[in-house]
Amino acid sequence: MNPLLSLIIPTKNRYEYLQIVLEILATIKDVDLEIVIQDNSDESESRQVFLVSVSKLNDSRIKYFYCNEILSINENSDKAVLNSKGKFVCFIGDDDCVTTNIYDAAAWMERESVDVLTFFCPSYIWSDVEYKHLSKKHTGLLSFKRPTAKVIEKDPKKSLLRLLNDGGRNISEMPQLYHGIASRTVLDKIFEKTGSYFPGSVPDMDVAVGLSLYAGKCLKIDVPMVIAGTAKRSAGGLGAAKMHKGDVKKISMLPKDTAATWNPNIPFFWSGPTIHADSISKCLTRTGNQDLLDKFNYNYLYALLFIFHSDYNQETCRVLKLNNKTSKLHIIYYGSGLFLNRAFSFINNRLPEFLQIKNDMVKIRISNIKEVVNYLDGIMEVMTLPWNVNNR
Repeated sequence: MNPLLSLIIPTKNRYEYLQIVLEILATIKDVDLEIVIQDNSDESESRQVFLVSVSKLNDSRIKYFYCNEILSINENSDKAVLNSKGKFVCFIGDDDCVTTNIYDAAAWMERESVDVLTFFCPSYIWSDVEYKHLSKKHTGLLSFKRPTAKVIEKDPKKSLLRLLNDGGRNISEMPQLYHGIASRTVLDKIFEKTGSYFPGSVPDMDVAVGLSLYAGKCLKIDVPMVIAGTAKRSAGGLGAAKMHKGDVKKISMLPKDTAATWNPNIPFFWSGPTIHADSISKCLTRTGNQDLLDKFNYNYLYALLFIFHSDYNQETCRVLKLNNKTSKLHIIYYGSGLFLNRAFSFINNRLPEFLQIKNDMVKIRISNIKEVVNYLDGIMEVMTLPWNVNNR
């Protein structure tokens, strides 16, 4: 009999984080779930040490799959979903984690016929992260909005249109498998159409776009159930060190055809905004929804790149001149807003702490991610959660 929930973790050469995360997941008591590890690491002594540590957990719910072929992150993620069996799937990274009542949320989804459930994810910065411009005090920091347990229904089609209007910037309002829970039935519709669950450039955006096209009932709940971790050797860790950018052709984790099929209206360099924009372009095209690309706001994307990736302004200007759908006035307008918002965010993030003013954000130093899970479990234990109410 297949489990209700699959927690999938595609991974490559980061056993130091994965081992800790697995030790936490093994403490979840529910038996009707599986933990799928899809490992594309190099063959090494570290892998053998890791396998010994997994065997010591003696947990039959842990399913380990290894492939030593050279895979893109999308291919490895596809294998993770294909090797999972759950009616619902939750995708986390090897430096992320979940609270121990994740199964309750999936069971509630089944009862309420929910296709996708997303959360207001807290962020946790592992102690090994090095910031280029910030002090060491940001490491070991857990940050999250004070939870209310409020449930919000999301229209996936409207969420996609907002994403396009924002130049692909805000994935947080999209239906998500990465840091969310999605029905396998909906995921399979993406696969049937494109031959992949992740038919673009990067898994998080790929599947978010796919889910927005095929999902029905989508909910977002204000609880800190999935922890978005940032470790030194993760994409977030590279971003903290200002290393999360570069030549698209040299990024080995990307699909092999990424450069050859790159959208010419997107500046050709690897960064968060550009790879997400290209991912949206590919997903819409490969699902037969390329007409929606007419709604993509390139003006906003270019403004974003000018403000946050000014070292690539020459490339952004080159592409801008070739795109006849752009408006310099709109770019200036969006750029001014982004600049002011960046300044306001800088002040808002630091002034309350400096003046000891309370706001909706909780920021607390915690030494390790195991203690983070314990802390968040304690918060949710005293909250009135929808799955607990329905079970009374």
